[in-house]
Amino acid sequence: MNQPQSPMQMAALTMLLIAAMMLNLPSNSAPATASLSHTADPNYQFGLIAVGAASMISGLSAALTQLALQAGNGGGKTRSSFFLSAELAVYGILFLTGNLLLNSDLKPGQGLFSNWDLLTWIPVTTSVSFSFAAFFVGVDSLCPRH
Repeated sequence: MNQPQSPMQMAALTMLLIAAMMLNLPSNSAPATASLSHTADPNYQFGLIAVGAASMISGLSAALTQLALQAGNGGGKTRSSFFLSAELAVYGILFLTGNLLLNSDLKPGQGLFSNWDLLTWIPVTTSVSFSFAAFFVGVDSLCPRH
């Protein structure tokens, strides 16, 4: 707590802001010739406000989570951040699966991945590989060194 934003956090927030601005560029013009004259558009401003609010909420939740992990449960016993991450992953899987089952637009006989092509799998496999790498780094940090 009481620590300023790290350079990595500032870079991440800057990339998030740039991504939000790119998503709000008009789709009927090329990005190289697009002007920022549409900044008066309420949707553009609403998008920037939403990204700013999401960044603040994310930072607040990270700080509160760090405080809760460091403070423990009153008895001085701290909680492992690895297990908290694993619990959040399990909850996320459960809620996403429930949402898919309850709000699915799939037609009978149509598979879940039937509309996917090679380009769809690129971000999925990249994300999964980074997740496995982070998992193994976390497991490695839990194992004692000899």
